[in-house]
Amino acid sequence: MKKLTLEQANSILDVINGADVYSRHLAETLRKLDGKYVKITPQIMKTKATDQKPYFGCIATDLGIKLALKSRLSHGIVVRHPNEKFIGKDFN
Repeated sequence: MKKLTLEQANSILDVINGADVYSRHLAETLRKLDGKYVKITPQIMKTKATDQKPYFGCIATDLGIKLALKSRLSHGIVVRHPNEKFIGKDFN
């Protein structure tokens, strides 16, 4: 498995439940992770013609979530999974 930087791990966790990506920096980071760790999709929410358009929609894969949580833990950041299950040293 690939080792993620803290920035990449945080980016994956930003789209854990799916999100439209408006930030160029976040878009560039996620594009590098497309495939195994995140899935890039068309925009998720419909917007009005006058609204800002997102670069794309994106959702984290199970492997991406697992790797991002392990990466944050290795950087010394105690994490909680979104379902509130505590992730400790014995996280598999």
